[in-house]
Amino acid sequence: MELLSLQDVTVFAVDTRGHGRSEGARGSAASFSVLVKDVDAFVRHVSEQNKIPLPNMIVLAHSVGAVSVATWVHDYAPPIRAMILAAAAFRVKLYVPFAVPALRLKQRATGPGYVKSYVKAKMLTHDAEEAARYDADPLIFRQIAINILLDLHDTSKRLLADAGAINVATLMLGAGSDWVVSLKAQSAFFNGLSSAVKCACFPGCLSRDFSRTGSPSGRRSRARVCAGTVRATRGYDLTARSGQRRVYMGRARAIEAARRSAISAYSRGHEDGWPLEQGN
Repeated sequence: MELLSLQDVTVFAVDTRGHGRSEGARGSAASFSVLVKDVDAFVRHVSEQNKIPLPNMIVLAHSVGAVSVATWVHDYAPPIRAMILAAAAFRVKLYVPFAVPALRLKQRATGPGYVKSYVKAKMLTHDAEEAARYDADPLIFRQIAINILLDLHDTSKRLLADAGAINVATLMLGAGSDWVVSLKAQSAFFNGLSSAVKCACFPGCLSRDFSRTGSPSGRRSRARVCAGTVRATRGYDLTARSGQRRVYMGRARAIEAARRSAISAYSRGHEDGWPLEQGN
């Protein structure tokens, strides 16, 4: 947290079930909704065990994890301070015509199965050290269960159609040159949000490039965008629900000003929307 200048912030991390050191069938779960329940269980466990109120918590997630967190916020309406979604996998680029219908037929015909990942380290980051770590990591499972991939697809469609129900302060980080997940799907979600804090895309980045871009100044710029979101949401009333929103407009204006300043100074994103021309 030194890079973010947030020494008063504590970070908790989790391996999703079936990944890393967590138990469970590798790359699998009974359904995507189980992964969403896991998000709820983890956040509430951290809150209860460490006496941290949910309104003081910011949840950050990447790729498929970002979709599970967005689904949790949509379906469970937790009173968290904010969420940060990096390269959210609202649509995975499968590069095969009619891939989703074909996978549905395969699942009906043969039952549970897996899809091997086509993702290579060079598709995720420009950082050679990060790519080498990715290639050498024995805890990365390079397949995904077909039922989870299909559930992810269906859940994402539901979220994009009803993104306006989400009013939690949100920072979205999009990779302008992402080979793995669709930037247009992230754009649709971004533009549908009712949230007071929204940010945009980093041109030229790959899916895992947010922490490093080849220079200390690039790393600091992205860190400052995250730090600005943390600071901007302090004191903001995020306990409201749809239809009962209690927003202090003075604070909302301050947050919007901080958002615009962060975009202008550090991310080169558009002030009024997601730069669609940066990817697909």
